[in-house]
Amino acid sequence: MRVIKSIWQQSVRQFTIYRATSLMTFSLALVFYGIELLTGYVYFEADLVVKGWSRSDYFVLITAIALITYLYDFFFLIGHEELSFHILEGTLDQQLLRPVDPYWFVSAGNFDLPSLFNALCTGGVLVYLLAQYDLSFMQLIGLLSAVFLGVVFLFVIDQLLVCLAFWFESPLSFTGLVEDLTDLSSRPKVFFPKVFQLFFLYVLPFLLLSNLPVMVVKGQKAVWSLGYLALLDLGLYLLSKVVWKRGLMHYVSAN
Repeated sequence: MRVIKSIWQQSVRQFTIYRATSLMTFSLALVFYGIELLTGYVYFEADLVVKGWSRSDYFVLITAIALITYLYDFFFLIGHEELSFHILEGTLDQQLLRPVDPYWFVSAGNFDLPSLFNALCTGGVLVYLLAQYDLSFMQLIGLLSAVFLGVVFLFVIDQLLVCLAFWFESPLSFTGLVEDLTDLSSRPKVFFPKVFQLFFLYVLPFLLLSNLPVMVVKGQKAVWSLGYLALLDLGLYLLSKVVWKRGLMHYVSAN
């Protein structure tokens, strides 16, 4: 808890120092989210149902995936960016020598406060949208699980890609690909061709990441999908630990 408190205090100081940039980041993120909402009004003009999807379903989808992304950004974005820099520059020593697990400390060593504000905003919108559905307690648990598993998936995928810096010089280009795939998949799965659906639901499950909250809300059979994503997250997490340990064997300090 002392470590978390220290990280929080450091993040607050960083936010106050760069508050203009932070507020701009927060504002631009809300603007892009607002554009997504306007797009939904265009897609579902006059409250039409398109391939079984209503306007409310679409709003839940884009709001849930925005919440997942902002939560990942809050906990891990800065850490992953700094981790790549420290590996390439050979300045990871200080993090490795601290009496905490370096795997977690370097990945979650700084909180991105603008993303927290964005997460609170989209979380509030999601609560408002869910009031239009008659949800059971188990559906609420399933929705929270879908959001949590989505954050974990983004974390382990980016963790694996950032650790490529132990072997390659340009890992950030790969992490940018994750952001692009997340944006591309932030649409109802029925909007895509079958081959695209199968690949991005079960091989690279970015489409599952965005559609799973709506599957839960609409009462579709989402238990198998939740279990699949949980097992995938666990497998990727264990793989990321192996890659991290192997990567440290390749790390060369600048000191």
